[in-house]
Amino acid sequence: MIRSRWAAAGLLAAALLVGAVAGVAAHAAWGRRAFVKLRHPDPEMAVRHLSRELDLSPSQRDSVRAALERARPALDSIWSDCRPRFQAVQQRLTAEIAAQLDSTQRRKFEKLRQRFERMRPGPGGPPGPPPPPPPPPGDDRR
Repeated sequence: MIRSRWAAAGLLAAALLVGAVAGVAAHAAWGRRAFVKLRHPDPEMAVRHLSRELDLSPSQRDSVRAALERARPALDSIWSDCRPRFQAVQQRLTAEIAAQLDSTQRRKFEKLRQRFERMRPGPGGPPGPPPPPPPPPGDDRR
């Protein structure tokens, strides 16, 4: 009994650690807003970010926007191909973690999962944070 509790605690800690590392890595790679909108990236958000960071000219912003729009179908296709595999792994991990929990913990775990799902963009969740305010007058960056 004690051994199975330690195994459950170890499994839960490992799952939390993997999730935390993945979240930190994604945040570092893409930033919070981009990570939140990863499922449905917003080309305008990317253009604004690159324009701010790289001081893009208006023609450069237009070119970057066009490149992002051209890439969207390929990216959507890749996500469509990967989504079922991702969801299958996610469901197996959720079931494996839930199997280690008592009934009270399972209810709390399910509430945590539901809260996370509501935060995700796309069907069943909000669209993510609002865009930043426009630049001040006289600033030609978007």
